[in-house]
Amino acid sequence: METRTGRGAATDRLAFLLLLLDTSATGEVRLIDGPVDSQGGRISTTIAALLGCGLPGASKIADRLEAMDLVERRREATAPACIRAPIPATHQ
Repeated sequence: METRTGRGAATDRLAFLLLLLDTSATGEVRLIDGPVDSQGGRISTTIAALLGCGLPGASKIADRLEAMDLVERRREATAPACIRAPIPATHQ
């Protein structure tokens, strides 16, 4: 991620930082509850709420973060409403 520059790079970093700050000790981020846009999905709605941006922009950010393997979307029908940030949590 640190090598990515150009349009949207800073926004991607900020979105990832905000997601990490909301990450639990298990590495999961609780997503926004309630009805969401079916095209954007819950992760895009969560990113839009964290950044205060629109859903189309948040959807692009979510796609880029997933492409960089920085977030992992659970796609099972019974999965809880969360994403996993593959950063190991340390306990001291």
